[in-house]
Amino acid sequence: MGDALFDQGDNQAVLEQASQEYAKAEHLARRLIELAPEDKRYQRDLAFILQKIGDVRQMIADWQSATAVYNEAVRIMQTLVASEPANTSWQQGLANATSRLGQALAGMGDFNSALDQYRAALDIRTRLVQSDPHDDLAQSNLATSSRDIARLYARRGEFDAALAQYQRAISIRERLLEKDPSNATWQISLAPLFSEVGDIFKRKGDFTGALEEYEKAYELRHQLAIKDPGNTGRQYSFGVASISIADLLVTMNQQLDRAVMLYREAIATLDSLRPRYDGLVFRCYNSIGNIFVSQQNFDGGLTEYRRALGIALGAIEAEPVNDKWRKNLSESIIKIGELLIAEGRMPEALQHYEDALKFAEQVASRHPDSAEWKDLVASLKAQVEALKSNR
Repeated sequence: MGDALFDQGDNQAVLEQASQEYAKAEHLARRLIELAPEDKRYQRDLAFILQKIGDVRQMIADWQSATAVYNEAVRIMQTLVASEPANTSWQQGLANATSRLGQALAGMGDFNSALDQYRAALDIRTRLVQSDPHDDLAQSNLATSSRDIARLYARRGEFDAALAQYQRAISIRERLLEKDPSNATWQISLAPLFSEVGDIFKRKGDFTGALEEYEKAYELRHQLAIKDPGNTGRQYSFGVASISIADLLVTMNQQLDRAVMLYREAIATLDSLRPRYDGLVFRCYNSIGNIFVSQQNFDGGLTEYRRALGIALGAIEAEPVNDKWRKNLSESIIKIGELLIAEGRMPEALQHYEDALKFAEQVASRHPDSAEWKDLVASLKAQVEALKSNR
């Protein structure tokens, strides 16, 4: 029951339910250990349940609580491994618990301690692969350890060290995929590695290298999306992969027509998954508008900006106190207004700002304590008066 709830865990209430179910399982496991302390299976089960509880705590960013339960899981597994050093299943369990402890420590910002745990997990998994090189799961777990270390180095800004670890993880996962090209699990595991390497190249200013990695991730995400069109996670990831390439092409000022195509591809994908007031869809329309304006296609740009504005207005109607959407709305109003003014379309610009002011006043009246909405109303009034005075 806890696992089923955890898999749906996109909100606090569901995660709390999962936590309650895991707590029941923990209580039962501890009771069984009291009744049969010599049965090591119950200790193993308790360590597994504690990791599940820690996973929930990580989802809600309760890093201290997650660290505490992972620490207990590690201690249990260390005791079990010490009692039977040849038990590879328990060694895997210890590596998993140690890796999760590293994640929680990284979440707390204790990167040095996190790195110690990640390296400990890597050592265990390296030995397991050496003992059975044909164990695909052991290979995959080893790749996960290299990925964890890579992510930690990337967060610390140690890009070369991160890239070295990413390359180890990618090499393993590419070999696994080569053995079984239709294995969706291997594809799903490999795609984010390409994306993350692309992110590092982008941060280093190597846009060509970043584009190459983003293209690899895009191809895998596309294959996965085609294989399972009903899988919302795969469709969302494909949409994000499209945006990553499009954003980079804009940064490079290259293949802008393709960037527009990719943004539209992302919109089509994400529109079928989420409400129209999705932030990524809003950003895609604005990005297309920016491209059109840069190409002197002002009417095309205006059309895209208005589509983004429509999404922002719908979002504010649904969540009027959402500060992010208030900022998005303000951005859209300004983009459209400035473009109309730049084209000398003053009557349209005035009407645009008056419509925006009317909407903002309505929202502000429903939320009189919001200083942000009051500020936006004041700003729009000033713009309206300025345009009227220049007629």
